[in-house]
This record gives sequence, structure tokens and C-alpha cells, in this order.
Amino acid sequence: RGAYESLCGERGWQRVHFVGHVEPSSLSRYLALGDLFVFPTLSDTFGAVLSEAMAAELPALASIHAAATQDLVQNGLNGWAFDPLQPGVGATRALEFLAVSPKQQRTMGQAAYQAVRHTDIAPAADEIVRFLESVDVSHPNGGSNRSEPGCEAGRDRVPVVIVGPTPPPYHGVAMAIKTLLDHKLHESFEVYHLELADRRGIGHVNKPDLHDVVLFVRQWFELLELLFRHRPHIVYLVLSQSTVGVLRDSLFIWPARLLGAKVVAHLHGGGFQHWYARRWFPMRWYARVLMRTVNRAIVLGESLRGQFDGLVASERIAVVPNGIPDCGVGCVNTPRLRRRWQVLCLNTLNKMKGALVLLEAI
Repeated sequence: RGAYESLCGERGWQRVHFVGHVEPSSLSRYLALGDLFVFPTLSDTFGAVLSEAMAAELPALASIHAAATQDLVQNGLNGWAFDPLQPGVGATRALEFLAVSPKQQRTMGQAAYQAVRHTDIAPAADEIVRFLESVDVSHPNGGSNRSEPGCEAGRDRVPVVIVGPTPPPYHGVAMAIKTLLDHKLHESFEVYHLELADRRGIGHVNKPDLHDVVLFVRQWFELLELLFRHRPHIVYLVLSQSTVGVLRDSLFIWPARLLGAKVVAHLHGGGFQHWYARRWFPMRWYARVLMRTVNRAIVLGESLRGQFDGLVASERIAVVPNGIPDCGVGCVNTPRLRRRWQVLCLNTLNKMKGALVLLEAI
């Protein structure tokens, strides 16, 4: 953040404000400041923030490097797709939007809302629950899913272990896991959670170090305890898209499969196939063997089904968009008491998210 603020000072950008972390409950207040949502990311696993903005009736100028853009943005109808490596093109699109009538802007905003209205938190969580319920939970030994060792007699709910982080720190995967745990999952399953969060902060996410090794060892033994004590029929985990991450995930998957649990892998991103294609043969072979043990896979959009080409059969893949809060139709249609436009860029302060591209364009 300090580097970004210094850069703004050096270049004389005086009307750029860094507001710090925004709680999800306050998100709609910031979305309401915008007339056009600009999403200039250079790399994004999906881009749930685009869904959030469109739910607030904001037309979007969205990067082609986010899978969400392919699924949600219809050029000229609810926004435009652009390549942030060509900031001049994006700036031209933004100026074109700002030049149309307020009525046309509202029409585009309403079209943006319609594109994401089905991705509310509750429907998305319900879809995951239905998908988990579709998994055949009979164990390989032929035992009933109600009478496994470690299960109480007559228990109706199937035991499930959810493996993943919850906030803090706040990021897409953590919020998705929290949504799943807070929703109606407990009505259908007996839920146990293996916490994977690194509480040191967002700066340590996806940056392995010795602390992460110690953390993983502790988490691995906690998983073994859950597996042996509760004998879950399903283990749900978020799948990584890096070599270190896949190797870590595999050490969660193998014990679960050896003890007879079915594995549901949720891919929160669009880089798995790219990662797989660039690995050497031994790692590709290991990934193929690992993915054969996965009983179901979930992706965030129709355009992401191909992430598991050659690894998971298409009939075992479900599409479940990220659940996002609906701030309410018309929440951004309050009267404007000003003439100057405001531009909102909402993401992690990371170079690959494209904030510098946006500032350069402005």
C-alpha cells in the first residue's frame, strides 16, 4: 500500500483514496459510489468482485483475463470486455459509457443485475448441497451410509468434512467456505470443518514458507483425527492451481480415499489446465492419478468446464457460481448531487490485479 500511495504522490494523482479493508457488510456503500465498475485485472481465478458489482446494478468494463468476464459480460448490453494491457482501448470504452444518457446507463445496470441475480448466496449454497447429496455415499466395503464405525446408531445425516479456510484474512475462497458453513449444509449433513486459514494476513496467502509447513503438518494430523473419529462419507476441499498446492491437496485426498470417503474438489479459479499443461511428465502423471480419485468436481462457470479436460469426466462436473450478497435492486440509483464522475476499483492491492493499469489509464 505504501508503494501505491507513494506512486500517486510522485505523479500528482491527488484524488485517489485508499480506504483500507472493507467489511462485506459495508461493500454495497462503496459500490453505490460508482457509475461504472472497472475490473482491470491481469490475472484472476474467477472474479467474484465482478458479480458483486453487477448485483449492485453497475455496468462493467471487465478484463478478458478473468473467467467471470466470459460468463457474465455481454458487450454493449451490460458492459464490455477489454484487455487491460491496452489501457487506451479501455479508456475509450469508459468514455463512451459516460457519454450515453442516464436512461441508457440505468438500462445497462439493470441488465447487469439480471445476469447475476441467480448467483445469490443462498441459491449457490443450495446448489452445492444438492451436488453433495448426489454423491453415492456407500462405502467400498458395501456398508450402509447410516451404520459406519464411529457413527451413532440411527443417525440420519451423512458426515461430511469441509476442508478450507475461513476469514480472516478475507479473500474469495475464504468467503466461499464461510458461506457454505453458514448456510443450510447442517440440515442435510453432519458437518466437520478443517480450518486451513493462515491468520497472519492476506500478504501471506499463496506464499509458502516454514510457518506454512508447520501449519500444514498440524492440519494433516487434524484431518486424520476427523477421518478416524467421524468416518465421513464425503470430504469437500478447494483445489489448488500450483505445484506446491496440488501436492498439499493430494496429502488431504489420499487419506480420505483410503478410508473410504468420497472426494468433492471445488476449483475456485481458471488456471488449473494451464498449470497442468506446463508441468513435466512426472507431475502430469501424478495429477492424472490424483484426479481419478476425485468423485465430483465443481467449477465456477460454464467457461471453466474445460479446466478438467482429460482429468475428470464431464458428467462428474457441476457449475456453481460464487454466491454473492444482493444489496438490493436500485441501491445505486440514488440522486447524484455532483457532476464529477467517480471510478471504483475494488480488489487486493496486488500488481496482477491491474490497479496500476487503471491509474495509468486515468
